[in-house]
Amino acid sequence: MSDRIIRIDLNGVNCYLAKSHEGFILFDTGGPVIMDRKFNNRQDDLIRELEKAGCIPGALKLVVLTHGDIDHVFNAVYIRDTYNTKVALHCDDLLYVENPSLDTMLESSKFRLVIMEFIYSCNRND
Repeated sequence: MSDRIIRIDLNGVNCYLAKSHEGFILFDTGGPVIMDRKFNNRQDDLIRELEKAGCIPGALKLVVLTHGDIDHVFNAVYIRDTYNTKVALHCDDLLYVENPSLDTMLESSKFRLVIMEFIYSCNRND
């Protein structure tokens, strides 16, 4: 297996998978973005791309979250549990990983705009 970086395009969100002879490291895990008409976590697409690259449970050594925006961290707990791996992130972003929801996204300073809250509240299923 040659060392390389694989870009995973999740339709508006990118993740990167580092591949080496020792295993894989995933940078970010995808999630919903501002332009989504639905609150799409992109989880199925991510799993499909990981499998296509040969990244199976046991081979993923670490998930690195670059920052706490919901489109980077939303699937981290699922990936951690499914692949039995560790997650590295800044402690200030832990809330977004432990409780990745529309409410935590709206609490983020980046998404406090009233118009964004309105758009997402119209798409809520609860």
